[in-house]
Amino acid sequence: MRSVQSHATIRVDREDKLADETFEITGILENRETGRRWLRLELPNRNIIKKVGCSPRQILAALTDLGVIVLDKKALIEHLTRELFENKPRLQVTSIKPGSDDETSVYEEFIRFVWQNLAELQKEDNLTKISYSPDGKRITVTINVSTMRRDFFARTAGIHDRETQDAILRYWREEGWLETQASQDQDGRLSVVASFSTRAGKKYARAFKITVPTEGLDYAAFENRKNREQISLAET
Repeated sequence: MRSVQSHATIRVDREDKLADETFEITGILENRETGRRWLRLELPNRNIIKKVGCSPRQILAALTDLGVIVLDKKALIEHLTRELFENKPRLQVTSIKPGSDDETSVYEEFIRFVWQNLAELQKEDNLTKISYSPDGKRITVTINVSTMRRDFFARTAGIHDRETQDAILRYWREEGWLETQASQDQDGRLSVVASFSTRAGKKYARAFKITVPTEGLDYAAFENRKNREQISLAET
């Protein structure tokens, strides 16, 4: 059975009698924002390329969706499990930008979160303040670290792992959406010290300072991607 090529491709031939069509796993796709990974599945005879989950069962589900007939499900799962364990580290990793057709961008989700909760965020004692740019095309959201991690990342985006949260924030900083103090860049701090007006007076707290556009987000497209992503996750 010919499975792995010198250029780190996992290949299953039709002649292997595991499926009625040759297919290949040619690499790994990694979301630059979240670090989430998929496999790149190719059907060379039909010039089809599809982004699929990283487990053997997700590969099988994708093959079925593409009309490939699996001839021996158990044997194919065992084969893919072995090949992925042995050769996945050798597959080429390609970084992709978030917000593709079938996955939502966390930044887009934050924009939506801000506009849906704008009034609530600006209430006293919520430790969030909003400032508009002179041209009115963007706002700067200065939001308390605890509020951001709890209300947006955990409750809204479903991202509870702090390491993943910080990776997303670092990506936002690279894109110019998260503002940090130059003096703090060396130690990797993602938050700044900000002052907030509360009923008890002025309060200082660590906060994330994030720029959000006032227009340009296609909410219908966002909802469609979000719905497809939730369906995909439910099938894993």
